[in-house]
Amino acid sequence: MQQDKGRIYYGRFVQREKLSQGSFGVVYICHDKVTRDYVAIKVEKENKNLMSLEREIQIIEELRGITGVPKLYWYGNEYNQNCMAMQLLGRDLAHFQKKFKKLSLKTVCNLAEQLLTILEEIHKRGVIHRDIKPENILMGRGNDSQQVYMVDFGISKKYRNNNQHISFQENKPFLGTTRYASISAHKGYELSRKDDLESLGYVFIYLLRGNLPWQNITSTSDKEKTKLVGKLKMELELKDLCKGLPIEFYRYMDYVYKLKFASTPDYKYLLGLFQRIAQQNNINFDRKFDWMDNQTTSTKSSDQAQQSSNEIDISNLQSDYLKLKKSEKHKSYQIDQNSQQSSVVINYAPSIVSNRNNRYFQRSRQNSKQSYSRESSLIKQPQGQKFQGAFFLNREFKDFDDHDHENKEKKSPINFSEFDDIDNFDDELNDDDQQIHQDQRKVGIIKVHFKEHLSKQ
Repeated sequence: MQQDKGRIYYGRFVQREKLSQGSFGVVYICHDKVTRDYVAIKVEKENKNLMSLEREIQIIEELRGITGVPKLYWYGNEYNQNCMAMQLLGRDLAHFQKKFKKLSLKTVCNLAEQLLTILEEIHKRGVIHRDIKPENILMGRGNDSQQVYMVDFGISKKYRNNNQHISFQENKPFLGTTRYASISAHKGYELSRKDDLESLGYVFIYLLRGNLPWQNITSTSDKEKTKLVGKLKMELELKDLCKGLPIEFYRYMDYVYKLKFASTPDYKYLLGLFQRIAQQNNINFDRKFDWMDNQTTSTKSSDQAQQSSNEIDISNLQSDYLKLKKSEKHKSYQIDQNSQQSSVVINYAPSIVSNRNNRYFQRSRQNSKQSYSRESSLIKQPQGQKFQGAFFLNREFKDFDDHDHENKEKKSPINFSEFDDIDNFDDELNDDDQQIHQDQRKVGIIKVHFKEHLSKQ
């Protein structure tokens, strides 16, 4: 899918460089003409019938407000393609694992503390991820560089319908990534919360040891490889999987393996296992990772957990790859008498909008064809409110499982951060500020009073 650099989405997001590409489409880094910050815009492939981007938007709406889930700024249909603007993040864990080969026990414990908390919150909203892997776990950037994020909800699913857990089913197509998929995924079972935790356990072991027993299995086809990997996972003794690791990893996997399909996991117990590891190895949960600048996070682990006798050089590896140039101070605008009087913190000032069922929509002026879009961050919607906006209107949302999607191993992971330093980007945009201001005045020009808002919290 070829797209020209400089393409503008929603009249404000200027396309710059490609971050990643996969079967879903392409992710670009874009510059916001209003905030003068950078965002990631995911553009779905043309004529794509799996609706994975629509699914992801719907799921992210359900997860709004969870720390560790990227913010959704806007979504809509531009240039006859579904697309969404999201928070731009830093590098993924696959990048750091490739660089360091193995991560320290301290780093894995600090990651586990955040990831188990994030996953618990996601599950509380009735969502299962179904594709947890290092490529889908990213770090923040800048002042947020110590925060872990879970991304790519393209094949996620609601596991509760009307507060009832979905029913167990067999003969389901394989979903996820072969290396980290749960045993139930290999067996063709319906997935549930326990499968997310199993995949997360494989990720922890992989990051700490640098490999998994089945990752070198080769075959002539992806389908055959998935079958062979699944067979090894089922036959491998748990003590062999966790060999050389603290006993708590064995207890983690043993607990997850024994969970029933609809069981509610004891996240506190699992988190407590890593707290026990930290206590035994004098590890602090200070969110300091191996890749941080001027930080030495290697710890003296027990003989079981010792990963390397060589000290890793971790200098000059700060994960904030976007060194944004100082931009001019944003102008603030007085609220019109006809517009809302209360001050709210918003990510973007609205363009020409209409209020429909307490949600703001915008008809794009950029395309000659009708195109609807939405500024996701304008209104805090009640949790659990049924989604009816944008390109979901009058369309039945089908489960991804109904489509033929047997293996995603060849898919390039959704990664917002596979990019080089963008200092050389020309920050001088051909902004039509006057036109933006005119559009804003049509519905009441917005002024964001941050101090007033914070004082009301």
